[in-house]
Amino acid sequence: MFNCFKKKKIVVSEGYGEKPVSRYTFGIIIPHTDKHPGATSFGESISEYDYAFEMIQTLGNEYDTRDKDGVSGAARSLIKRDCNASIETHFNAYNHKAYGAEMLVLKNDSESIEVARLIMEDFKEYFPGRKLRGDRGLKLLSKGDRGSYNLIAAKNQGMKVALLSELFFGDNESDWMKPSIQAEFWKRHI
Repeated sequence: MFNCFKKKKIVVSEGYGEKPVSRYTFGIIIPHTDKHPGATSFGESISEYDYAFEMIQTLGNEYDTRDKDGVSGAARSLIKRDCNASIETHFNAYNHKAYGAEMLVLKNDSESIEVARLIMEDFKEYFPGRKLRGDRGLKLLSKGDRGSYNLIAAKNQGMKVALLSELFFGDNESDWMKPSIQAEFWKRHI
């Protein structure tokens, strides 16, 4: 029933030059739950939860949800299926005027930071007109920050890499990204 994303070689920089590191098998964790579907986008009125399902259909791969046992349960399920990296795919919403992309990662998780940095560098090239929030698209979290417990839960279940993406503001029409467009971007990495 469930297949993790195919393994993809990720290259990280170490000192001078580039060095290949272990391959990651990514699984996507659907944000929020059926009963609490998260933010709703502008005109299309699609929740983060439903948006992620639509994106998954475009990707053609499986996923896991937080519906039953939260992030820990979803991460455990992904680990049992040989995934060792997770991305929880959200979108931001604020005041219909904010915009930009960011990847949330724990500030003490160097492996996830390096993978997130590479993904956000590619995001900037792939979408040259889009703004990166935070430090070049990265938002480093401490325990207690919004999103940190989701990442901690995934790491506590054994994920080598745990990321939480917010690649656009769903309530801002000029920042909106169709699920199929985001799926095409993710195909480059997972």
